Amino acid sequence: MKRKVLAIALCIVVVLLLFFACDEWRKTTLLEDVDSTMISKVTLCNFGITTTEPEYIKKVVDILQSMKLKKTIPVDRDGSFDVDIYYQNGDVSRFVLRTDCVTVEGKTYKCDRDYCEDLRKIGKELSKESKN
Repeated sequence: MKRKVLAIALCIVVVLLLFFACDEWRKTTLLEDVDSTMISKVTLCNFGITTTEPEYIKKVVDILQSMKLKKTIPVDRDGSFDVDIYYQNGDVSRFVLRTDCVTVEGKTYKCDRDYCEDLRKIGKELSKESKN
C-alpha cells in the first residue's frame, strides 16, 4: 500500500515538474534579442505605411518588446492589426495582433492587454507625416 501511494506521489511530482519546465508554457517576450538598429523597415499593414525612420522603428520595437505574453492555443478570428518587420539581413517577420493575443511565426501568445491602439497611434502619426 505504501509503495502504491509513493509511486502515485512520484508520478504527480514528475508530471508537475514537466509541466512547469515545459518551455512552451513559460512567459515570453517578443524580439528580446533584437535591437531596433537591426531592422531596416517596418510596415503597418492596416495603414499601408512603411517606414525606415529609426524613431518610428524604435517605437514599434519598444511596443512589441514591452508585451507580456504567455503561450496559448491558436485562435482564428477576424480583425487584426498586422505589422511586418524587415531585418537588415533580409529576414521578415509578421506580427498579427488582436485585442487579446498576438501570432508570430505560427505561434500564438496571450497578451496582458490590447496593444493595437498603441500601434494605431504610430500609424496615425506616420499618416499625418506622410501627408506633409
